Amino acid sequence: MVITTSMDGENTFRQSRERKFPLCARALKAAEAGHLWSWHIIGDIYWNGRAVECNLPYALECYKKTASYGNDSYACRQLGRLYFNGWGTAVDYAQAVQWLERDKEPEGFKYDLLGICYLLGRGCQQNPARGKAFLEKSQDSPYKSYGLGMMYAGASVCGRTLKRAWSI
Repeated sequence: MVITTSMDGENTFRQSRERKFPLCARALKAAEAGHLWSWHIIGDIYWNGRAVECNLPYALECYKKTASYGNDSYACRQLGRLYFNGWGTAVDYAQAVQWLERDKEPEGFKYDLLGICYLLGRGCQQNPARGKAFLEKSQDSPYKSYGLGMMYAGASVCGRTLKRAWSI
């Protein structure tokens, strides 16, 4: 059995799970060999606690390895979520915005998080019109309801009334 010490999660993974979950062990070996998509898989394993205990700081590191090369929209999206919510790291809206904007795929919750950040000026220059545009692209969600309701209640972008805010 090979034990590496580059990150805390790897030791746990190698020692306790290699024999029970050979596919997970293969993914880690592939990741160490330089296959970026494998870091994406390992990040998901640690995010969801599959085959190992949930370890969000380690998942964050795994996603960074693949997202840093700019070819993994999913990893960028996951990093944005982790930084926005402070999961496995301190809340960092600037990092959240940076990673979410690198995501080139049209995903609903990306628009939720970017909409809230731009609407409130969290981690970026406040831009209510841009925040509204992101929230309107989003699917129905609590973030969309909160953001648009708050915006209409304050009539900060489009001059709507409080009556419009209640309808959201």
